[in-house]
Amino acid sequence: YAIQCKILGEEHPSTLTTLNNLALTYGDLGDRRKEAELEEKVYALQCKILGEEHPDTLTTLNNLASTYYQLSNHKKAVEMFEKVYALIDKILDE
Repeated sequence: YAIQCKILGEEHPSTLTTLNNLALTYGDLGDRRKEAELEEKVYALQCKILGEEHPDTLTTLNNLASTYYQLSNHKKAVEMFEKVYALIDKILDE
């Protein structure tokens, strides 16, 4: 990830994929807080670069909601799941 940031830049799609994979790896290792921290960063960058309604951004938000659920932050998880649902509903209506 550090090398990709240096060579490609933090906002390059490949760098975002690597950061997302790093977040998932932390989750697999049981460090949900670090997973959430990195997923938040990926989500913010994807919103900026791809837009809030891009499928990759929606997937990241859904993953982030799942992470917060696993951290027992159910209120935040529900808010995020509802946001994902609302955005998908909006996109499908269009």
